[in-house]
Amino acid sequence: MPVTMYTTTWCGFCKNLKRQLGKVGVEITEVDIERDPEAAKFVETVNGGNQTVPTLLFPDGSTMVNPSAAQVQTKLAQLASAWLHGYSEWGPCDCWAGGGVEVRYERQKAT
Repeated sequence: MPVTMYTTTWCGFCKNLKRQLGKVGVEITEVDIERDPEAAKFVETVNGGNQTVPTLLFPDGSTMVNPSAAQVQTKLAQLASAWLHGYSEWGPCDCWAGGGVEVRYERQKAT
């Protein structure tokens, strides 16, 4: 399940996360927000107007900002499990996420 990672060339956190995810086989597509204005705008929309990196975009449309490799792996495992259990559409939900509530999308059971 590929993940898009929005980065900059000078971001140490980005480099570290990319290395850690590579070690465990997580496939990422890296997008440098300093070279891609549309990517920079997207990052701003999910970070209250800030260009905070790394920002990760998951296949379900949810995002994480500066997550640990373990958090990314957990999210991908949740997504894989949802797909395997017959969920067909994504819908919004409020979910507890490490010290705060985030709005993310979870799969809704097929009817």
